[in-house]
Amino acid sequence: MIHLAAILLLAASQGTAPPPHVHPPYRCRGCKNPHHVDPRPIDEFRSTNPCPSTGKNTGDCPGYTITFIKPLEDGGSDTPLNYQWTPVPKR
Repeated sequence: MIHLAAILLLAASQGTAPPPHVHPPYRCRGCKNPHHVDPRPIDEFRSTNPCPSTGKNTGDCPGYTITFIKPLEDGGSDTPLNYQWTPVPKR
């Protein structure tokens, strides 16, 4: 939230609005990814890519997790096109 406030303050001081893609940071619940993740692209990905093990677009997906095709730290985008279902190794 502090980052968004800083962006808005900077934009106000320059007389311009922030870019439309700026939104508050989110923390992905249950994710091991330390980056802030907006849940909206994940929801959109799930709506068009059902869980491989259940065939459903909502709820748990046993044996799979959603990961980035190209990691954010390597320049990947936080968009549905950059997500994929990845099998979770069995213990």
